Amino acid sequence: MTATTGTERLGGVSHPGDLLQVDGLSVTFGGKGRKPVRAVDGVSFSVRPGEVVGLVGESGGGKSVTSLAIMGLLPRRGVKVGGSVRFEGRELVGASRSELRGLRGREMAMVFQDPMTSLHPVVPVGTQVTEVLRQHTDLDRAAARQEAEDLLHQVGIPDPKRRLDEYPHQLSSPVGLRQRALIVISDRVGVMYLGVIVEEADSDELYANPLHPYTISLMSAIPVPDPDVEDRRERILLAGDLPSPANPPSGCRFHTRCPFVQPTRCHDEVPALRELAPGHRVACHWAEEIKAGRITPADTAFDPTAEAAND
Repeated sequence: MTATTGTERLGGVSHPGDLLQVDGLSVTFGGKGRKPVRAVDGVSFSVRPGEVVGLVGESGGGKSVTSLAIMGLLPRRGVKVGGSVRFEGRELVGASRSELRGLRGREMAMVFQDPMTSLHPVVPVGTQVTEVLRQHTDLDRAAARQEAEDLLHQVGIPDPKRRLDEYPHQLSSPVGLRQRALIVISDRVGVMYLGVIVEEADSDELYANPLHPYTISLMSAIPVPDPDVEDRRERILLAGDLPSPANPPSGCRFHTRCPFVQPTRCHDEVPALRELAPGHRVACHWAEEIKAGRITPADTAFDPTAEAAND
């Protein structure tokens, strides 16, 4: 397989009707006398109208910085944003603050990783939601409050009328009411590691058939409700911590922690993000061998020449 080039969507090539197109997005931090740190490096994806695309990965992988760059919320001093971000055909990289303010809230919004950081702790939930609605619509106070109640009902919050008068800390519960108020269910998923997308696919396909060693490791850490299956399945523990983006590893950025790492290619050759199945792309030199079971977490010296001879 060959790498897809040009403006890309998660799982395919972008189309003119896409709502959001991100092409080669990079974010570099570093001021005078400081070593540049590239927190996001060449990320490309797009989103169709009505579609939800999720970015997943460990803290420090670049998800939040990618979102902040798209929203134009990064500071302008000491930060360099490259590539292209187009929303409904409008270029956002380099747009003025007034242009971005006109889009944020009404047409674009960001859901933060910790929902509590999105809600003021001493202002009732209803007041916060209605203020946003009134700022970006023509609704009066009463109509905005009714709309806020309807929205809470839509995301599954019980007794929404009463909840409007509660404070954010009162929404805590075993089923995560704060998360429900801000949650997003993904149609497609991109897995990020150290500033790059390493795998992307429809969410069902990704969960059922992870191909990148990093995704496989993440999925193995998710508990399975069936105790018999949980006891039998293999868990893959990642060694060490996420490397610093100020000094990323050469070759595949995951090779320093990869349980499938091989003595060739991994250390010195950057893997292309290539399509292994329709709509399913992965950046791993050995994805086919791992999928076929010819490389397992215990194997550290796979010899493709010997495998070819045996075939």
